[in-house]
Amino acid sequence: MADTDLIQSMPLLLSKVDPKVALKNFSKAKYEDFFNEYRMSVSDVYTHIREMYKIENEEEKNALMKKAGEALTEYGYNSYKKKNFFVKDTYLADLQFVLAIYVFPGIMAIGNDNDKPFVNIINECWKVKFPKSELKPGTFEQIKKGFKTRILGFEVDGLFGSKSEEDD
Repeated sequence: MADTDLIQSMPLLLSKVDPKVALKNFSKAKYEDFFNEYRMSVSDVYTHIREMYKIENEEEKNALMKKAGEALTEYGYNSYKKKNFFVKDTYLADLQFVLAIYVFPGIMAIGNDNDKPFVNIINECWKVKFPKSELKPGTFEQIKKGFKTRILGFEVDGLFGSKSEEDD
């Protein structure tokens, strides 16, 4: 695998999704389908990430993970810097939303032992450029589990025996 393929493709993880559309699809009814659509749109990036994971030399793999994390962060930072003063904060919040709700869970859904360390590296790189960032990476399942079901304003998850074994 050419390292440049991975580095060049990393910005797609942020650029392939419009934050406003992502936010509109962030509901219990729509999240799973939109998340899967997002994952399909960046499947080439996941292929490059899987190739990176195959590197046997841990030092080399970690160095490449860091370069990839920096490439993603640099894209976000440059996009942020291009925005005018009045929309910068909103745009950064949108970027961080996409990162936390789609990018991190998407990477952690690859299903490799390197997923979590890679996400942590990306998060560390992000904090270098955006020191006030307080992102807490989660999996798709953790995020999906956070949606509540309400009837007439009352929370009913678990009320009728729908509590899953994962909740224990």
